[in-house]
Amino acid sequence: MSQKVATTVRAPRPLRDNQRGSNEGKAVAQPTGRALILALNEGDQTASLLFEDPAPQPFPLSPTAGGRKRRLNKSFLLVPHFGLRKDVNSVEDNAEEEDVPVSSLTKLLSFESGDSSPQSDAQSAKEHADALLRLQDFSSAASFYEEALSLTSVLSIGSAIVLNRSGRAVVADVDCIDEEEGMGGRCSIDVTYLSLDAADSEEEEGTVLEKEVLLCLSSDSGNDKSPSLQERILLNLSRCLLRLAEIDVAGKRAMHRPAEYRRAAVLGCTLALTSASFRTLGWGGPTSSPATGSTTEEKALILRAAAFSDLPGKSKNAQADLRRSLKINPGCAQAKRMSRDLNFRDARRKRTDKKLSKEVCRWVQRATDAAEGRGAVSDNDGESEHKLSDVSDNNVLWRPVRFHDSSTHGNDISRNAVCVFIVSVFIMPAVTIALYRWLLLTGHMNNNK
Repeated sequence: MSQKVATTVRAPRPLRDNQRGSNEGKAVAQPTGRALILALNEGDQTASLLFEDPAPQPFPLSPTAGGRKRRLNKSFLLVPHFGLRKDVNSVEDNAEEEDVPVSSLTKLLSFESGDSSPQSDAQSAKEHADALLRLQDFSSAASFYEEALSLTSVLSIGSAIVLNRSGRAVVADVDCIDEEEGMGGRCSIDVTYLSLDAADSEEEEGTVLEKEVLLCLSSDSGNDKSPSLQERILLNLSRCLLRLAEIDVAGKRAMHRPAEYRRAAVLGCTLALTSASFRTLGWGGPTSSPATGSTTEEKALILRAAAFSDLPGKSKNAQADLRRSLKINPGCAQAKRMSRDLNFRDARRKRTDKKLSKEVCRWVQRATDAAEGRGAVSDNDGESEHKLSDVSDNNVLWRPVRFHDSSTHGNDISRNAVCVFIVSVFIMPAVTIALYRWLLLTGHMNNNK
């Protein structure tokens, strides 16, 4: 097709050298993205493109009918909104320029026109997001999945909502919605906490703010063959977030962005697990089925394990999720492969930490020995009764040995021993952990991409 300058098209995102190497031997499709044509070069064979930042952008919030039944007043429910930040890591500063063949450019889909209005129903928004996901445009797909998720998350009296309580996702029934003046359209909500443990019949009441609500569970409870619409949206959105983290690592963007994408994917999978557990107990509707819950749970656990595995210090969480998924489906090849890879990475990390610790200890020992040598030489100036002997071992620094009865000699040894103890026990582990985390965040040790 013919292309024109200053039009927006979809094109394969540029691959960095480290990303090309990491994908060797793997059937990984190249991600795509929206880009603006800046110029056509070499007889219209190549085009200079300005790629949009891969950070998803929200649709404008549609007006609500009031506080009794409406969507949550949030731009995004899961996706980190980097576009709102006015700093060096803003969306404009993360755009990329690249020359690509014109033959690789494609038109935007019909529903992506600039004057398109937000979707009116969640199913249509999800179908549009699925089409974008098949094109590997994870940024645009995430925006439509967020729109679909928002349309399923309706706050009303009698609905079930998910809250974060002491770091755990809990479900509560909405008893009353109090829309107060001066709260910017937000409200306070009277709730009754529900227990996902069928043996626990105690009920507890409380009051929360709208901003504390993670998700309003959809009344669509799915069937015995597939998860609910809301759960499918959560799982696909979590997949997009994990791929966006990979794109940012490959593009060497701000270090905090991949970690925030992965934490958002953890939240999305946790919400899907909570919804599945809620339906399994029969509160989601007459079509609830334990088999449906198991299908959602297996997929969500594997996705959450993938997100945990790339977050510093969360390897044990990833292993726990993989063990749970294998209990549901002992023959799951993906969970087994991920568990083997994670065990290999943990073993390699321990070897690296041990090697680094030994190097630091050797360095501290050499520095301590050198300090002792300088002190002994200065003490022996003009003192004929002090004898020195050389150490001829080539692997050990020249080290003077003092033979005298000075009481200060014991103090020097004690002081050096204390210094070595403090460095070995407190300083060295902290330096090792900080260095390892820096290597992980910068992608130097992330070889499984």
